[in-house]
Amino acid sequence: MGHAHFDALPEDRREVAHAALRHVIGSVPIDTVMPLSGGITTAAAFRIDAGGHRYVLRVEGTRARCEIPTNMRRCES
Repeated sequence: MGHAHFDALPEDRREVAHAALRHVIGSVPIDTVMPLSGGITTAAAFRIDAGGHRYVLRVEGTRARCEIPTNMRRCES
């Protein structure tokens, strides 16, 4: 299940992305993997078309200090 769109992810995140897809869609062939853009976090998001259904896969990235709840007040000031 090699998808070039996942190549930009760090290796450990790539493995997690593939495992998540296997868990949700099983052996259903994947028709399309399309990166989704936008947002202000470091998460990577992908639209997955498989078996006549559409899915969104969000892979968390490294959190910025402002995204960690205990640091919110510090970032807002």
